[in-house]
Amino acid sequence: MIVLAILGLVVAGVVISARVLVTEAASRKTRAVVTGISALISSGLLAYAFCSLFPPLTDPGTIAAVTGFVVGSIFAIVSYRHIPQT
Repeated sequence: MIVLAILGLVVAGVVISARVLVTEAASRKTRAVVTGISALISSGLLAYAFCSLFPPLTDPGTIAAVTGFVVGSIFAIVSYRHIPQT
């Protein structure tokens, strides 16, 4: 469980870092897309690395793709709803 918490913190750190790069003048949609893409990539890569360490699990590529899509979508939706409109 601690490993998964650390992976979650890494994904959150990547998302926060990506959000810093987007200007305040950008639209809500643009900032949400950047958040979602950064979460998708980071969570997919971390899920692939995590599953590669444990070979008895199913295909790491499939798990990484599903995890990246789900986490990226959720981060984008939550980000869009919580970003104040400019």
